[in-house]
Amino acid sequence: MKLTSLAISNIKHNMKNYAMYFFSMCFSVFTTYSFANLALSETISESIQSSIKYKNTFIGFGIVILIFVMFFLISSNKSFIRYRKREISTYALFGMENGKIGRMLFFETLVIGAAALIIGIAIGIFFSKLMVMILLKMVLAEVAEVSFAIEWNAILMTSAAYFIIYCIMGLSGLRVINKFQLVDLFKGDKIAEKRTKGSIALLIISAILIIVAYRLAIDKHSYIVVMNMFLVIGMTIAGTYLFFFGGLQKLLDIVKKNKNIFYKKTRLVSVSLLSHKAKTFAATMGTIAVLIASSTTAMAFGYTLYKSAENNAKELNSFDVYYYGGDETIENEIYELLEKNGSEPLDFIKVEQYVTKPEGENFPESIIWLSGDSLAFSTYSQSTFNKISEASQDSNPMVDVKEGTALIAYPGYYADFEHGEPVLKYGDISIKAEFEPLPNTYSNGSYATIIFNDKDYEMLNRLGYVKSNDNGRELSEFIGINYKNSLYSKEIAAGLNEILRSNETINGYHILYDTYIESMTLFGLLCFIGYFISAVFILMSVSLLYFKQIAIGTEEISQYESLRRIGIDKDQENKIITNRIWPVFFIPLVMGLIHSVFAMKGADTILFSNMIYTDGNSYLEVLKTSSVMYIIYSLVYFVFYLITKYKYIRIVSNKQN
Repeated sequence: MKLTSLAISNIKHNMKNYAMYFFSMCFSVFTTYSFANLALSETISESIQSSIKYKNTFIGFGIVILIFVMFFLISSNKSFIRYRKREISTYALFGMENGKIGRMLFFETLVIGAAALIIGIAIGIFFSKLMVMILLKMVLAEVAEVSFAIEWNAILMTSAAYFIIYCIMGLSGLRVINKFQLVDLFKGDKIAEKRTKGSIALLIISAILIIVAYRLAIDKHSYIVVMNMFLVIGMTIAGTYLFFFGGLQKLLDIVKKNKNIFYKKTRLVSVSLLSHKAKTFAATMGTIAVLIASSTTAMAFGYTLYKSAENNAKELNSFDVYYYGGDETIENEIYELLEKNGSEPLDFIKVEQYVTKPEGENFPESIIWLSGDSLAFSTYSQSTFNKISEASQDSNPMVDVKEGTALIAYPGYYADFEHGEPVLKYGDISIKAEFEPLPNTYSNGSYATIIFNDKDYEMLNRLGYVKSNDNGRELSEFIGINYKNSLYSKEIAAGLNEILRSNETINGYHILYDTYIESMTLFGLLCFIGYFISAVFILMSVSLLYFKQIAIGTEEISQYESLRRIGIDKDQENKIITNRIWPVFFIPLVMGLIHSVFAMKGADTILFSNMIYTDGNSYLEVLKTSSVMYIIYSLVYFVFYLITKYKYIRIVSNKQN
């Protein structure tokens, strides 16, 4: 029989064993094609602003996913070959050389890969319109109709990428086969891995690395978190792998020494079986924990950004629309536009703009606002600022500035800093300065806004230190308007842009709807990509464990047969299998989720604390949002655990066919 015929015959007779392997390959192809299709879609390019950045984002993440998929498929292929040791040993017994066996498996890989490529692309084409519609919905892009289209370039790109991957997989499998010896193939399921007691040193080092990484991740200063980001990632990954390569085995050894925990019939057997295979699972469990941490963080980060888009837009815009300058005719035009589109004004405020140019003493060098030449700062009296805050978005707090003190309100995303007792100097007048990271500080282009007590403000105005002009340029009035349904009317936003853009007396304006759409476009895109990455990573995680478990299961058949001979019944055997499998699945899951929780704390310090405004801790809101993704991920993970357990039971019971 020819090798090609034998390979096809093997595939036909092993369809059940190929099911998970084939599903993983199909999903990987589907993901790659979908990314390529979305990157090349003309509909999306015409509907999303900054289409070039959008395409580059998709292509970049697509390449990252493709690299992970390649390593995943190669690793899965090796585990699958290990699972088929008995079959391979039979071919070797009848005189087939390792080279021919390797070429046969190489051809199997190409046949299965070609089928997976065709089916994966076909599924991608079938769902392509739906994927485009979902993405456009998430980024709030309005398209009259999404037409069905086949991107031939996406098909060519996907086919070329996977042809290369399948060739690498085949060559990798050929290398594994060439290393096999006939005697090893027959003894593969008889040989038990040498038990190891682990290392207390590795356990301690892994704990120190992870704890230090966590401590850096939760630092309250955003610049420290940013500066140490790569160090935190590196220490976390290193600590995770060291734990599984030596720490976990030491913990199992400690469990064995505890008579109350260990000396129970099924638990004794389960822990013994696990400890004997702990070294084999070490790299896989470490990889799974890292993948889970990455994927859950991607999901939680994207989803939290998406849910925070409205708050972020309001943080950047004090009112639904505000502008500088103009006259009453513009206000009338805006009111007519609102009435025409079924809306109405809710809040309105008009204030004069003033600036001040203080000198600074005792300011940290990192603060450029008061260094070098005097800079003009937007300034308000306490009462005026509070009137603006009261009329603006809900997130703006009232301020209480004591006499003799100035409040420097700056956007919280600039920097965290420590300061002593800085002072603002106006000639012989000294006013103590305090800092407050307030949203929507109406800085009119300045780095910060200075707010004075009403009496101090009147005094500085009277002495000429607070002015209504800057270098001879008269400042315009500030007009802010809130109106009903501001985030849900594209027509009103378009009308406002037309009114304000065409009027030469307007010195600048901002519309909340425009900022909101920009935020939703960016955050929706990141959220969509995060979901895709998480889907790929969770499949990679559970598939790696699945193939590893069934490969180990074939080696443990004889051990379960021995247990049955000494009187282990069906229920006890199921308990042993459960206790044998669940730690391999759920220890990496728990560790990965904990890593993600601390990663999201760092994300909150850097980003979300400036986007989410609550009466309490913004991190609690981040965790509340993230927990939705954690629960969904865990449920999907649990389903694959049940599938793996079912397959493992059938293997060790000799019912796998």
